[in-house]
Amino acid sequence: MENQTMEDLHKAMDTHIKHHPDPKRGMKHLQQLFMAKPDVRPVTQLLPVDEMEIRHEYLQKIEKGQRAFHGNPNWEFTPSQYITLMNLPLEKLAENARKDADTVSLYLKRIGRFLAHFFQRRQPEDGFTEPAGSSIGTPLSVRKSTQQKRSYGDTGESQHKRIRSETAIPEVKLPESPAGRPQERASSVELEQKAPVLPASGPAKISLTPSATKTQPTRVYRSHKMRNLAKDYDKHRCVITGSANPQGCHILPFTWNSTLEMLETARRLGPVIGKFFSPDDLDMLIHLSDDLGSSDRYWNILDLSAQLHIWWGKGYFGLKYLGHEVDQEEPEMSRVELQFVWMPHSHFDKETKQVNLNEAKGNIRSCLEHMFGGEPPCSPHCSRCIAINKVQAHKVREHHTIESGYVFPVLRKTVDVEKFIAMIQIQWAAICVGSISGAAKHPELLVGDDDEDDDDNQPSFLASVDDRVNDWLELVQQSGDEESS
Repeated sequence: MENQTMEDLHKAMDTHIKHHPDPKRGMKHLQQLFMAKPDVRPVTQLLPVDEMEIRHEYLQKIEKGQRAFHGNPNWEFTPSQYITLMNLPLEKLAENARKDADTVSLYLKRIGRFLAHFFQRRQPEDGFTEPAGSSIGTPLSVRKSTQQKRSYGDTGESQHKRIRSETAIPEVKLPESPAGRPQERASSVELEQKAPVLPASGPAKISLTPSATKTQPTRVYRSHKMRNLAKDYDKHRCVITGSANPQGCHILPFTWNSTLEMLETARRLGPVIGKFFSPDDLDMLIHLSDDLGSSDRYWNILDLSAQLHIWWGKGYFGLKYLGHEVDQEEPEMSRVELQFVWMPHSHFDKETKQVNLNEAKGNIRSCLEHMFGGEPPCSPHCSRCIAINKVQAHKVREHHTIESGYVFPVLRKTVDVEKFIAMIQIQWAAICVGSISGAAKHPELLVGDDDEDDDDNQPSFLASVDDRVNDWLELVQQSGDEESS
């Protein structure tokens, strides 16, 4: 059998060289392919199926408590809630099973809101081409559309002043910024107005009237400086495929805290992130909701090809942190090892569909049968097989396929490496849950019943004025940069 396989391989190689328009180049391609030694390591289970029994016992306790708390004997988990709890460390899952039902209910409701906050801004609309340096999955033409929800917070890439916010959101219990704290100066062209202070009693609706927009900025813009700094560290190529002209992709979306409304949401989501989606790093959670644009830093940006940029936003793959070490030759830099992992094509149709624990227990392995970047396991007529068969990536020089488990290095400043790692870890947890549960496919369905969509009441013409004013400011800034260069 082995001899037959080798014989078939030799025939395939001969055929490739024979039919190549340049046989020498065809031979070189094969040499590059076979001489390449990609670092591919085993991928840990995306779901702890080996602990299914004990985990479902804890889930049943939580479900029982929620049914009593809501007064609904038919209450069931949503797919994202189910997958989130299933992926928790066992001791954390046991801890949640012992907590009061009202406390657990608050966290459960905000799982969907967190995933919506993470994925809604990462998904490009079909038919649009993403501009270089855009936020993950957010085409410029989509960002300018007043028909898109919260679109007035997404346009432009000019380097404006990060606005120091003193907003206090009681639910998150984050410390308020000290009164009168001086603002950091990033450049002479950045705005220096402070954001309006919201009352301590709770979040307030922000008025975006034209007059208010002139005197009280309510959003920030992407920093060219930070994007270019990340490109320098990534050597101006996709860190996965090695292709040129990469796009600077925010790990946590730029829109995470780019407007007062988004910042307010980020502050509300702090506890659920710390509870379910990241290590208990209070300092980092506070930093993510400290200021407008506080996460628009080079340590939250990674350079990817345009295609991987789109697929990352759709949750087709995730990046897992494996470890890091200080560079011996350049101690100011640290080398971080990341693992590329293809995600499954979810069998959950919609987030609105509830999960029956008894059925899920028997079908959990089916969640991982169809993996993007892998071989179709069923038939040519299977819709999920057709979908995953269209998704693959390759190294541009070595020509080998990017397999699940591929490990690659990224360099970041040692002083900021922990921040970069935290971004990767939050991304990994969110994409695992979003992909397996199907939440990444339908982020528009994830808004929980405890959320306030204040911005839905924002008149579209005001959003349009706001966009046009800031687009004009961006053009003025770009013109000034060109004249000075």
